[in-house]
Amino acid sequence: MHKLDPDLSFSEIRNGLTTIVIFSTSVLVLFAVAGSLSRIPRLGWLPIMFIQIALAIFVIALHLFRKKLSLRFRSYAICVVFFIAGVGGLLSFGLAGAGTMLLIGCCTFASLLIHIRAAIGFTVMSALVISSQLILAILGKLSYNIEMTGLLLSTSAWLNNLLVFGFLVIIPILLIDKFLAYLHRLLANQAEYIEAQSEKLSNSESILSAVVNSLTYGVLWKDNELRYLGANKYYLKDINVTALSDIVGKTDDEISGMQRAEYFASIDRKIIAGNSDVVSFDEQHTNAEGETVYISVSRRQLCSEDGRNIGILASYYDITERKNMEFDLLDAKQTAEQANLAKSQFLANMSHEIRTPLNGVMGLIELCLDTTLSDKQQNYLTKANLSAKTLLHIINDVLDISKIEAEQVQIESVPFSLQQILGSIEDQFLPQAKSKNIDFNQSYFGPDNLWVKGDPTRLLQILMNLCGNAIKFTEQGSVSCRCDVDIDGATATLTYRIQDSGVGIDEQVLPNLFRNFTQADNSISRKFGGTGLGLYIVKLLLKLMNGEVNVQSKLGEGTCFEASLKLPVCRAQNEASADTELVPDLTAKRILLVEDNDINRLIAIEILSIAGANVVFAVNGQEAINKLETDTFDVVLMDIQMPVMDGCEAMSIIRATPKWDTLTVIALTANAMTHEIEQYRQLGFNDHVAKPFDHLHLLQVVASYC
Repeated sequence: MHKLDPDLSFSEIRNGLTTIVIFSTSVLVLFAVAGSLSRIPRLGWLPIMFIQIALAIFVIALHLFRKKLSLRFRSYAICVVFFIAGVGGLLSFGLAGAGTMLLIGCCTFASLLIHIRAAIGFTVMSALVISSQLILAILGKLSYNIEMTGLLLSTSAWLNNLLVFGFLVIIPILLIDKFLAYLHRLLANQAEYIEAQSEKLSNSESILSAVVNSLTYGVLWKDNELRYLGANKYYLKDINVTALSDIVGKTDDEISGMQRAEYFASIDRKIIAGNSDVVSFDEQHTNAEGETVYISVSRRQLCSEDGRNIGILASYYDITERKNMEFDLLDAKQTAEQANLAKSQFLANMSHEIRTPLNGVMGLIELCLDTTLSDKQQNYLTKANLSAKTLLHIINDVLDISKIEAEQVQIESVPFSLQQILGSIEDQFLPQAKSKNIDFNQSYFGPDNLWVKGDPTRLLQILMNLCGNAIKFTEQGSVSCRCDVDIDGATATLTYRIQDSGVGIDEQVLPNLFRNFTQADNSISRKFGGTGLGLYIVKLLLKLMNGEVNVQSKLGEGTCFEASLKLPVCRAQNEASADTELVPDLTAKRILLVEDNDINRLIAIEILSIAGANVVFAVNGQEAINKLETDTFDVVLMDIQMPVMDGCEAMSIIRATPKWDTLTVIALTANAMTHEIEQYRQLGFNDHVAKPFDHLHLLQVVASYC
């Protein structure tokens, strides 16, 4: 970077001038002292001579020690020397001496070496001294100790005045010449500096212009009158302008073909008024080729270095690709939602279509099991019932996945006993283990009669999936279910360990074990069946309950699943009576069964009749409405998908009729999706029983409304 000559600083200029004056004065005082001493034979020893000698010594000392003394001190000191010498000359010799010229020198040097205020101060003091002498002269009281006539005519007097005159003329001339030389050098340096800075500025402008014009988005800037100060080539091309000069100094209104000029002007005026610092928005735009594109616009205050608002800076860039991607993502999302809806609809339809005949199969099997059978028949039907329940379990797994992924599963928080959960596990799996000739052990390590708040149904589902897997993959040995409870204040940490001595799992498979539709052995010839959904459901349910599941296994050495979760401890509740397992008494209760499937109708009538109910049936919604018009019923069991009139339409008619507004209507349907159940409740159904239904559960639900 170009720099000014350091010798041309203001302080350096004064330092140079002061040095010249002090050096010249030190030479002068030697002649002045010599001249004064030469007058001693004629005038005698005068007090002014002591002053002259002292000042001479002082000036010489200033010159010798100039590098150790500050510029300010030296400047004031030399001016004071001239002032004292001038005053002394006036008082001793009057106009015959060089006092007046010395005072003039003092004032001149003060203006050059110090500043104008110091020069004015010395001038005022000098004028006061001369004026006092003038007043004394006017009053006739001005007198001197020596005869001036002879002094004025002496050779030494003329030489003294000539010397002082020459000094006071030559030194200011030298100082002024030196000062002008300094100014000339300063101006030359300034010109060189300005030229260098101009070149740098020109280079900077060229670089800035190249950078701005290389940008792949538009940039423009305006003054506070909204007149263009500049823009880059991207913007000029976008508005069909070839040269920047065509828009500089103009407003948007003055540029032909400018789109939405008033709209942008209104935004810019708000920014200039201080109503907003930055305005950003996306909009549709037509480019120079006439194509419709999307741009992201930013308009803000253009400020100077000191923070003053000097105009508007605007920029914009093409976001068409991003917008198109957003549109594609939106389309993909809508497609995915439609696919998900189609999946849900497919699952609902498949669930209904499978559950309806499965309800007939399971219902007839259970009815047969309640009759007198041979041992072989009992064995066959028991196994058929187990197969049917396995099929129902698979269907429920698929529906659970759909519900969880759709975030339709609500985790309950109700009091329940841990011992009851473990008792249910033992009742469920002990017979299965015995049928495979393996041991099933259950252990509990925690406080007796411990009650917690949570979702017992989902916890039981988790444990049943883990224990069911353990028994399925164990051919010999044992399966154990251990529950450890750690109480910390009002929180119980439950840790369930399900350990088996089964086939084990390859370590390479473990990371993918909890993915949906995944099993440890995916080969076609795998020995063990299943959908691969059980562990996936376990992980999802535990995640909803803020728990976690881990697995440790070695191929051929068995597997250990560990599920843990934290639940709040609560007070023990009154346990349900064993009477709840008894078949409810529905004697003399009139029930209208609306069911189009002959087998399902037969099963439901048989179950309800065994409980003592008086059952009347209808095969569609319209027939049900007709029977309600002519008869009175305690409960209506309504199927949903029926010919002529479905259950939902019939329900709407029932709830729209005042005389039936308190009639209990229970949906008895194979539709078991969460959103379907919610829809039925909104239509006015009092409850819902899903097919295939448990016989006792159906009777208990009906009895609760009678």
